[in-house]
Amino acid sequence: MDGKTRVCCIKVSYDKEVYRNLYDLTTHEEKLYLNRYRNENNRYDSLLGLIAVKVLAKVSLLQSLCHTTNGQPYLKGYNGRISIAHSNGWVITSVSSYKIGVDIEKKLYSMDKELFLSKKELTAFRGKWNTDILTVIWTLKEAYTKSQGVGFFTDPTNITCQLEDGYWKIDDCAMHTQTQILPDNMTLSVVSESKEVDIRVISEERLLQQLNILMYD
Repeated sequence: MDGKTRVCCIKVSYDKEVYRNLYDLTTHEEKLYLNRYRNENNRYDSLLGLIAVKVLAKVSLLQSLCHTTNGQPYLKGYNGRISIAHSNGWVITSVSSYKIGVDIEKKLYSMDKELFLSKKELTAFRGKWNTDILTVIWTLKEAYTKSQGVGFFTDPTNITCQLEDGYWKIDDCAMHTQTQILPDNMTLSVVSESKEVDIRVISEERLLQQLNILMYD
């Protein structure tokens, strides 16, 4: 792998035939994991994410997607890092030689900001709050904790995000951040050790085409 972090953003179709075809390509371990989802849309998101990350990493479909005790995903036999997120009909996958975390959310309208903002953030943004800022901070913190392999087992109020000259930074952290607004008013945040981040939005149809190339190349 090169030093670039690759991020793939996919709008989900929730097509039942696509689901059946992709489900047949999963390993026994993955089927057990997917079958734990009660919500059909969440199960579809998870299935699409595990297939998409294998396509992005260019690995065999036989390499199972697994999770650490903290919930961090990894591919068996793959030396790189991966991160996956899904929300409101979007699936995000990423691969990198370096630490990487991604998150995506729709605008936060009802979240109690004191549950996830640090004291420094509460002071710095007093009187400036809006849903855009809150959503960016939430997704950055989620992406950061994923990059560290801990998820929100870490108290988010102990992490501070700052906006400096139009760029978001995380205090006491050498990681690089990038945020982007996707269609449907979705906020994407990427936190990576690598400066080079290639973000691409592709259709589900395009993913399936790339999957066929991976399978038969």
